[in-house]
Amino acid sequence: VGVERVVKDIPWEQNEAARWGETVHNAIEKFFLPGDFPPLLAPYKVMIMRAAAMRGERSTEMHLAVDKDWRPCDYKDPAAYFRGKVDLVLSRPDDRTVIAVDWKTGTSRYSDGSQERRYAAMLFAAFPDVEHVRARWVYFKDSNVSSYDFERSDEPDLRESVDSVVREIGNSRALDAWPKKPTALCRAYC
Repeated sequence: VGVERVVKDIPWEQNEAARWGETVHNAIEKFFLPGDFPPLLAPYKVMIMRAAAMRGERSTEMHLAVDKDWRPCDYKDPAAYFRGKVDLVLSRPDDRTVIAVDWKTGTSRYSDGSQERRYAAMLFAAFPDVEHVRARWVYFKDSNVSSYDFERSDEPDLRESVDSVVREIGNSRALDAWPKKPTALCRAYC
C-alpha cells in the first residue's frame, strides 16, 4: 500500500489494467444478480460458470471490516482496523463452510496466498459459526484457479498475517519510508 492510499494526498488515477479489471468485475457482479451472461465475459465463461455452479447463499462484492479486537464492523467505520472486499462469497451453514471467490484479470505470477489469508481471517470474524474457509482466486489471464483451504484452528496465524501488514504500514508512515515491492500493475516495483 503506497502512501497515497494511506494519506490520500496524491490524486489516484486509474490505469488501463485497473479500468479493465473494474469493467470485468462489474459485468460479473451483474451476472450474479441474476442476469444473462454478458458477451464481454465469453472468454471467461467456463471459469465463471464453475463458480456459479457452487452451492451456497451468494453475496457479491461483500465488504468486510474488523476492528482492533477482531470484531466485525462496518466497512466505513472509522474504527475499522482492516478492510477488504470479496467478489463472491458462498455461505454454507449446513457444513459450516464459506467459499470466497475473487476474480483476477491479471496474472497469478505475483500471488503468494497472502491476500487469501487476510480475507480468510476477516471471514472467520464475520462468520463466527464457520469452521472452514475455502478461498478460490480465479486468474482469467492464466486460466487457472489458486485454491487455499483454511480451518478455524488457523485463525491466529491468519490474523497475524493481517497484523503484520498493519504494522508494516504503520512503520512506513512513522518513518515516511515506503519500500518498493514487485507488482504486476507496475511491471517492476512500486
